[in-house]
Amino acid sequence: MKRMFNFYGLCLAFLVPALSGTENTPLPNPGNVWRDTRRPLSELRELRDEKTTLPTSRWIGRDQRSVERDMEKIKARLLEVLEHSELTAHRDAYHALVAEQEVLRGRVRSLREEQLSAPNERARHQVFTKTRDDYAREIGEVLARIEALDDDRLERIEAMRAEYADMGISLTRDQVLFYLSSVSGSDIMAMSALFHHTRSINEQLEHLIKSDPGDLESARRYYGVHVVLLETLQFAHDRMIEKIEDQYLRGLSDLEAENEALIHETEALLARSSPDQRAILLNNRDLQDITARTLQAYRQHLDQVREQVTQRRAQLSVRHEIAANSYATLRVSSALATQIEQLLRELNTLQSMHLPELLPFDNAVIEEKFRAITRELEGAR
Repeated sequence: MKRMFNFYGLCLAFLVPALSGTENTPLPNPGNVWRDTRRPLSELRELRDEKTTLPTSRWIGRDQRSVERDMEKIKARLLEVLEHSELTAHRDAYHALVAEQEVLRGRVRSLREEQLSAPNERARHQVFTKTRDDYAREIGEVLARIEALDDDRLERIEAMRAEYADMGISLTRDQVLFYLSSVSGSDIMAMSALFHHTRSINEQLEHLIKSDPGDLESARRYYGVHVVLLETLQFAHDRMIEKIEDQYLRGLSDLEAENEALIHETEALLARSSPDQRAILLNNRDLQDITARTLQAYRQHLDQVREQVTQRRAQLSVRHEIAANSYATLRVSSALATQIEQLLRELNTLQSMHLPELLPFDNAVIEEKFRAITRELEGAR
C-alpha cells in the first residue's frame, strides 16, 4: 500500500530560523496590517502616478525605469509585512524544533561514541569520570527531550491547520507536513499569509470608499492603493516563479547530473568487478535508481507549483488590467467599490490555487531520500 510522503520538513533555507526570533517578532492583526502598510502603499500609489508623467528612459533625470526601481524596493519591504502572520510564525517555530532535534541527535551520536571507551565503574580518584551507566542515563535524557519535541512539533502542525481553517482552507495533517518538507514550502505558506492580508486590506479600502461616496477624490486615491496592492501581489508571484526556475529547478538539475554520473560509474565498475564485489555495487545501483525516481518526483512537484503560481499570476494580471483601467478613467466611487468587491470574491478562489497536491511515495527509503534532496536544494538558495 502506498504511503503519503510527509513532504515539507526541509525547506528553502527556511528550515532553521531561530525559535527565539519567531517568538519576539510582533505578529500582525488586521488592524496592524492596515496600519503598517498604509504608508508604503500610499508611496507606491504616488510613484505610480508619477511614472505616468515621465518618459520611458532618458540620460539625465528621473524616468520610468528609475521609478520602477524605487517601486520594487518598496514592494519588497511591503511583502515583509504581508507575508508575516501567525501561520508563518508557527512554520518558523516548527523548523526551529526540527533543527533542535537534529542538534540533539548529534549529541546522542557523540555520547554513544564516548560511551564505548567509558569504564563500567568509577575508581575512587576518578571523581569526574563518567561510567557507561552515566552515559546511558544522559543518552536517555536526550532521547526523552527529542521525543518531547515531537509533541511540540505536532502542536505547531495543528496550529497551522487552525490558521488555514481561519482562511477557509481545510488541510489534513499530512498536507501541512507536505508543505513543511519541500524546498518551496516556505514560499507557499508566505503566499497564504499574503493573500489573507491582501483580502483584509481590500476590505478596509472598500469600507473607506463606501463611507463617503461623495468624496470622489478620496475614493480614487483609495482605489489607487488597491491597484498597487494588486501589483504587489503580481510582484510576489513573479519573485516566486523566478526562485523556482533559477534556484530550485537549477539545483535539482545539478543533483540529477551528479546522480546520472554515479550511475554510469557504477555500471562501469560492475563490468569489471569480481563476484564478491558485485553485491555492494548492485546495492549502490539500487539506491541510485531510488534517487533518480525521487528526483523525478521532486521535479514533478516543483513543476506543479510553478504552473499553479503562473496560472494565478495570469488571473491576477487580468484583474489588474481592469483595475488600472478603472483607476485611470472612472470617477464614480460606487463603481470603484464594486471593482474591489469583485476581487474579494475572486481572492477566495485564487488563494487555494497555490496549494500543491500530495505526492504518493512507495516506501520510507524514497521518503528519506526526498528529505535529503531538500537539504541539498536548501544550499542552492
